[in-house]
Amino acid sequence: MIGVVLFLFVMNVATIASLVYHTRQPENGKSGREAKEAGAYQAEKGARFFREQLNLDTLQTNRFREINRAYNRSANMITWDLEQLRVEMVEEMGKVEPDTVRLNTISREIGDHHEQLKKLTVNYYLKMKSVCDDNQQVKLNAIFREMVQKEDSATTRQPGGRGYRWRGGRE
Repeated sequence: MIGVVLFLFVMNVATIASLVYHTRQPENGKSGREAKEAGAYQAEKGARFFREQLNLDTLQTNRFREINRAYNRSANMITWDLEQLRVEMVEEMGKVEPDTVRLNTISREIGDHHEQLKKLTVNYYLKMKSVCDDNQQVKLNAIFREMVQKEDSATTRQPGGRGYRWRGGRE
């Protein structure tokens, strides 16, 4: 029995160490500078996507780029905090005697961050919508609807279930 308990303890520690290690690594092994350049590339790619999908003019494209950059800055900070809270939660759960009060506090903080992220997304959408004409607004709504449906289907799957995809703690 002691051997089984020790084995489970070692497995928990190894799992936690692996999670901590992988969540603190720059994306795809990139340096901070490379990750920042990749982020700028993604922002430009996003602006191009909306320009093509919504047939934006130059002024609209520039405004979309500004809105997107501001959103990404704030959303990335919240996402980083969420990742840290998840790691902290897993570490606490892995303890021999987890502190349920601390786990409940972390859960509440995660919920608060999710709420902030959703409000930020609503504000982001409304700002983008205000730049669009009536036709573009319909297309923008369709794009966001598709994104939300994909997000919902990705988050409702259970670990180990068919089609589950670990997203590395990103929301």
